[in-house]
Amino acid sequence: MSVDQKVWIQNYMGEFEAALAGKDFKDPERGYAKYIDIDAFIDHFIINELFRNIDGFRNSTYMYKERDGKLTMGPVWDFNLSMGNSSFNQGWKTDGWLIYTNHVPFWWDRLLQDANFRQKLVKRWQTLRRDVLATSKLLDEINRTAEYLSEAQKRNFQRWPVLGRRVFGNPTRGLPTYQQEIEQMKKWLQDRLKWMDEHIASPRSSIFSTGRLRRFR
Repeated sequence: MSVDQKVWIQNYMGEFEAALAGKDFKDPERGYAKYIDIDAFIDHFIINELFRNIDGFRNSTYMYKERDGKLTMGPVWDFNLSMGNSSFNQGWKTDGWLIYTNHVPFWWDRLLQDANFRQKLVKRWQTLRRDVLATSKLLDEINRTAEYLSEAQKRNFQRWPVLGRRVFGNPTRGLPTYQQEIEQMKKWLQDRLKWMDEHIASPRSSIFSTGRLRRFR
């Protein structure tokens, strides 16, 4: 990246944040929509919230901008501390919004204050839940992956015998078998899906005095 390119993208990011923080942030021409790919931001929100990736939104977060395009979130990355596998930032919980548990940029809370953004988010969630994020499809994918790794996991735990032990960063002592760990992960995911289904119910807002969105209904 040249010096000129770096200065240009810094200015673009500054303009985006100023528009998002400004009084006209909801305006489609003068607000944040002028600068970002809204659909990509929504997908980024959904995938990080669903799996409760504690590095999401702040660390291990990538974005890009094509020439003459808008700021686009992605690709997502670094999900080792997700799906209940973390003792940090309430990572073990299946309820609550992740964006309010760690030092996340103001972007997300501000975006959720826009009813149009929430409406798109609700619609996208409902669409994905009927397709790639359907509970049955997610559980099938876990089962297929666990089966694919069935021999490798034996070698892994022979080399690193951590089953049944407490590993730094994990919320509890590990379970004694590989299959028990898989079942626990599936249970965590089902509980998380249920909570999100209940709390992304409609685009009607419920902003509390703190300014933090607790549910979408």
